[in-house]
Formats: sequence, C-alpha cells, structure tokens
Amino acid sequence: MLLALYAGAVVAEGDLSGQDRGNPPKLDPPPKQKQGMRFEWVREGPAEKCGSNCNEWVSARGAILPDTARDFEAFARTRDLAGKVMVLESNGGAMTAGLALGRALRRLNMTVAVGQTAMLPAEQSGEQRATYSPKAVCASMCPFVLLGGTRRYVAPEARILVHQIWPGAARADSTAAVYSAQNVAGLLRATSEMARYTVDMGGEIELFDLTMRIPPWEDLRPLTHAEVLRTRLSTIDTPFGRSDTNASLSSPPPGVLPPTGGQLASIARWTLVGTGAERGVVRRHPLTLQGDEIGSLLVTIACAEKPMTLSLRYWETRRLANAGDVITGAVVRLGRERVPLTIESSRVVAGRLESIASATASLTFVAKLLASGQASFTVATLTKFKEQTAIRVGMTGLGQVLPQLTAGCPR
Repeated sequence: MLLALYAGAVVAEGDLSGQDRGNPPKLDPPPKQKQGMRFEWVREGPAEKCGSNCNEWVSARGAILPDTARDFEAFARTRDLAGKVMVLESNGGAMTAGLALGRALRRLNMTVAVGQTAMLPAEQSGEQRATYSPKAVCASMCPFVLLGGTRRYVAPEARILVHQIWPGAARADSTAAVYSAQNVAGLLRATSEMARYTVDMGGEIELFDLTMRIPPWEDLRPLTHAEVLRTRLSTIDTPFGRSDTNASLSSPPPGVLPPTGGQLASIARWTLVGTGAERGVVRRHPLTLQGDEIGSLLVTIACAEKPMTLSLRYWETRRLANAGDVITGAVVRLGRERVPLTIESSRVVAGRLESIASATASLTFVAKLLASGQASFTVATLTKFKEQTAIRVGMTGLGQVLPQLTAGCPR
C-alpha cells in the first residue's frame, strides 16, 4: 500500500506478502482494512490467567483516514492516556493524518507497540477482555505513526513494510499519469515534512531513505529486524512494564531531568524544564562526524548540591561504527577554559551506543560562558577506537533561561 500524499486521499490496500529481503519473518497480512482506525481501551484476559497483573492498553487497528488524528484526540479526552501503551496494527493511509497522530502520541508520552489485539468472549461478569500478540503488520504510513511513541516496541516476529509517498490520484498507474508543477511542489513539501518529522521523533534518517527508495510500482519493502533497531523504530525490549533498553534521548534517565512527554527530542534551543530539585536547562543537537549525522546529543545544566556550583550533564546516542566501542573521554571547551566530564556509562542499547557523562562546573565558568560573547561552546568526545567528535553547541536562549535557573540554586 502506498502512503497517501494528500489528506483527503485514502490508498487502496496492496499485497503485503512482499519479497524476502534479508530473511524477514514470514507473516500473512491482516485482513483488508476498509474501515478507519478504531481506538479501544482494553484489558488483558482471561482474568484467571493474569490475576492482579493484567495489562491494559489502547488498541489501534485500521486504516489511517483524514479524520483519524481528530478521532484519536476525541478518544483521548475520554480518559487519561499519558504514559499509557498503544498496540498498533495498520496497513497505512493518509500522510497528513498519520503525522498528526504520531505527534499526538508523543505529546501524551505514550509507548507504542506493533501488535494484534484479539477480543475474547465476554466473561461471566460481563467484562470483555483481550489478548495481545506481537505478530502483526505495520505498513506504509504506520511506521511513521509508530515513531510518535516516546518508547517503541517491534518484536522480531512483527513485520514493518515501507514505500514511497505518491500523489493519491496517480497511485494506480503512476508512470502513465501526467504531473503538474503543483503535484511536484506538493510532493517535495510532503517529503520535507516527513524527513523533519522522522528526525524530530528521534528516528534515524535511514528510515526515510529506505522508504523513499521504493517506487510505487514495486511491492512494499519489508525491513529486517536489524534495520528496525538501527532506525530506532524499536527502542525497548517489552511494551509493558520497565525495559532495560529504555534509555534514549526521547526519554532521559530518571533523576536527571523530569519526563517531558518526549518533547526533549525536538528542543532546538536552550529551554527551561522541570520543577524544584529537578529543574534545569536543556539543549538538543545533532551529532555529526565529518558532516555525516551519526546520532544526537543532549546537554543539560542544573543546580548542584554544593553552593555556587552547577551540574553539567551530557548524554548522546550514536550509530555504532565498531563493535565493542565505548566513549572513553569527553570535555566541554570555551576558549581556553576546559571542563572534563566523567563518563557515567557507555553501552550498546538496541543496536546503538548510548553514553552519559557529567561534571560539576563553577558559577564562575557559567558566568564566563554568558559573558564571552561567543555564539557557541564545544563538546568533544573520544572513543576507545579513537573516533573523535567536536560539536559546537549554540547558546541561543541560554542567556534568558540560565539566570532563571541559577536564581533558585543554593548560595
């Protein structure tokens, strides 16, 4: 199935059997989804099986139609969905509505898992429960909706399929269609929007690239599970409960800064977040190596326990170039001033190298930072295999929010 370029266009269902690319798991496609996506709050069953530990989730199954995002917003007003789990199964649909739905999921800090929800017969109490299976298909626009989850789960037995976007009216025989300048302008605008969304949601641009390589006359391309992990479509190892791999830039480690509903993934200037002891300023930045974007980083500044000092914290996620590589050194530089960072952890998570480093900086250093007149400071890192990065982090907004932070720090 193709992604619908225009909000009013709904794509026809295609053959999801696909081709065996990189030995993806064999899985029959779900039934044709002629109806729009339906949202239901369900509870795991049977009751005697899960007892007092029954999981609950939002079942989202069906085609993404122009009204789907609005339907979800209406559903979200009926209960508190913040931080809850959505189980997603869809053959895709309209692009505009899909991106809007993904952004709504991110605002609610939801976990999104690809899976099937099967309703069980009503129990004696009259309650109808459901079962969850990770064996499901998420195709076309669906993977981009999945990206909206602050935490994302795709099991090896699930199937992710991707395809180019294309003007909906020309999808049946794309090479025979005549395209106007308006068509081309709309297509370029839509592709730009999808690329920006992919990065904003913490996905790898490789996902966008893989999607845009498959023309409308080919079968949808199934992603291997390695590609699913590498593009960050899957970031946790279980959809319910805590996960050992739930350490990502879209959900910072607890105790450093408070959860922000995934909004840290799109902070492009210094911003004041949190309250009380967990208050701090934060800035997100791309991580590049010789011009190639290999990941992203976050820098935070918060009050330290010792008077006249601040806690400086850095964490990054990057594409793993060499197996067994780790960050061995990191430093913040402002002119001749240097603040070495202590590496707290550097480990492989879901196929990525994720590292956290910190330091205590004096208010004098911070004052120099603000008074220097420079447009940026540098964060430099070195890995075990001698891979070096030096990223200039801009100061936009820092002069406004840092004094607000320091006014509440111990003196």
